[in-house]
Amino acid sequence: MPQGNLLLSTAAVAPDNTEILGIVQGICVLSRSIVSDMGAAFRNTTGGELKTYTALLDQALNAARERLQKNAADMGADGVFGINLACSNVATGTAEVVLIGTAFKFISQI
Repeated sequence: MPQGNLLLSTAAVAPDNTEILGIVQGICVLSRSIVSDMGAAFRNTTGGELKTYTALLDQALNAARERLQKNAADMGADGVFGINLACSNVATGTAEVVLIGTAFKFISQI
């Protein structure tokens, strides 16, 4: 099944009529340039949204989701359920996004 058609869900229970294929993950760690970091540091002292970090986290989340979908498709999955999201800052100016879920395949009923 093409990765764009995978079903994704945070539900903790597998859909009916499915076979569990195993754990699947999507991980992305991105960093900003030192110039962006200086601008964000200034904004942090004056208040307001840190737009460079918001964009960084958004980009990392999209990349992690795409990797999760690709890894599930490579397993032959029809979808992923029980998706958990973790975000951390592994170093100054970085964003780490980890998505982990359970890949499944629908069982044919003849």
